Amino acid sequence: MILTTDPLGVLPPLARISKEQALVWFILGYGNHLGPLERHEAELDIRFTPGFMDSLLPRNLDDYVYILEDLLEAHETRCFLVNAGWHGGQIGRGEPLSASEESAIITAMYYCTDWEPYGALGLSIPAGQSETAGPWDAKDRGDSNQDYQQRLERLIAAIRDELSRRNDADRWLQALDMVCT
Repeated sequence: MILTTDPLGVLPPLARISKEQALVWFILGYGNHLGPLERHEAELDIRFTPGFMDSLLPRNLDDYVYILEDLLEAHETRCFLVNAGWHGGQIGRGEPLSASEESAIITAMYYCTDWEPYGALGLSIPAGQSETAGPWDAKDRGDSNQDYQQRLERLIAAIRDELSRRNDADRWLQALDMVCT
């Protein structure tokens, strides 16, 4: 499970991802420097912290990517992206996950067998509606479709820019279903 704190509020609360996508999200270390519970001080600050702690890693990040890749393959791991950040709008307007939504995420990770394409970044979300949580689709969580689309485009541009700095950028862009340029 890759845990992120999306300050733009465009990622779904739960997405099934491939092993290759798990590596990309690990490399990106996408989040915000403040979590959703510090909303009284929160500001929109998109952060990419490779490996989620790049300056603290004693080895090169690529070493950890290879280790993670080997472990994912060896253990036939199912991978998920969990957005513990904002939902229904960007930081300051959206809300963090409720306890019932956190519970629904854990349940879906274990028991959901019906996933549908999310339509962005190669993600898949649980089909249907949770009985105890808000919509799985981030754009159905209360913000206008135009605002959501603008924030999603901002995230995609930031990801593309961040990944373009890597020697193997094409591999990672393809994993997220982003057109290579």
